Amino acid sequence: MLEHADYSIIEANDRFVLIDVDDDAHLRVPDDAGDVIHRLDAQFAGGLRGRKVFCRKADGCFDELVHYFGRFTRQGHCSSDQSRFLETFCR
Repeated sequence: MLEHADYSIIEANDRFVLIDVDDDAHLRVPDDAGDVIHRLDAQFAGGLRGRKVFCRKADGCFDELVHYFGRFTRQGHCSSDQSRFLETFCR
């Protein structure tokens, strides 16, 4: 059986998607970012397109999973301003 990183969607709109990792998952979202982006792209009608994808990690920090129209390209840390904004959706 193929394992996937577990996550839940906290917020999704036409600008961004914010996901939260499952703390108990064997495979972490940052380690499986390409598959996570692929699954999110398939989940939304028309794909992710230009939506940014942010991930709230188990330690409470935020990363951006950068993609190009549903194809994962890299992962980067969010700035403190971005993190403060994203934290408002996690309350």
